[in-house]
Amino acid sequence: MSMVYFAQRGYLGPIKIGYTRGHVAKRLRALRSQIQHPVALLATMPGDREEEQMLHKRFAKHALGHEWFSVAPSIMRFVQQLHKQGVSLIGIPQATLYNHFGKTTVPKDSGKK
Repeated sequence: MSMVYFAQRGYLGPIKIGYTRGHVAKRLRALRSQIQHPVALLATMPGDREEEQMLHKRFAKHALGHEWFSVAPSIMRFVQQLHKQGVSLIGIPQATLYNHFGKTTVPKDSGKK
């Protein structure tokens, strides 16, 4: 399943709005290796390259280049809306989520195996 993802460099760093046809966890590991910084997954949503491009246009005034965006209130509100709608992190096994230090995070109340 193709996904659009929101990933943040470090704790307060810029946000990448990207797209993958593969596993998001694998993409995050590659991204972390490329930029040599911790990367936290903020949200995912089903989508293709066209959806990714629409989000890039929507948040263009916050663009830093190469799919990276400043931490803007409008982007964070969008991520929060994904969480509220239950779309965020859909299809991503809980054990593949990473915190800001590159370690696996498994929510205690997930109840999923």
